[in-house]
Amino acid sequence: MALVTIEQAKAHVFDFAPAGAPTDADQTLKLAAAESSVLRYIGTTAHWRPIADAWTSADVPPDVVSAILITFAELWRRRGDDDAGPLREAATDVSPHVAGLLRRYRDPVLA
Repeated sequence: MALVTIEQAKAHVFDFAPAGAPTDADQTLKLAAAESSVLRYIGTTAHWRPIADAWTSADVPPDVVSAILITFAELWRRRGDDDAGPLREAATDVSPHVAGLLRRYRDPVLA
C-alpha cells in the first residue's frame, strides 16, 4: 500500500492534470521510487526497519510524507536529462532537506 497518493504528489508539484493524464504512469513510477528510497533510508537498522514497514497511509508520520514528496519532486523535476542534479549529502545520498526531516528515524552513528 502506498503511503502517499498520486493526487498528493501531483498537488505537491502543482500538476493539476486530471486522473488518467499521460503523465500519470511516469509520476506513479517516480512516486514508488521516492517512497522506496525514503523507506530504505529509514530502514537501514534493525530497529527502524520493522517500524517503517508497518506504516500505512493512515499512520505514517507527516515528516516522512514530506520526505517522500520532496524526493518525488526531485525525481519529477530532474529526470536526468539536464546538467543540474539535485544537491546530495555525500554520506547519505539524500537531499539535505530529506536528511533533516528523517534524522529522528535513524539510529545515531558513532565512530
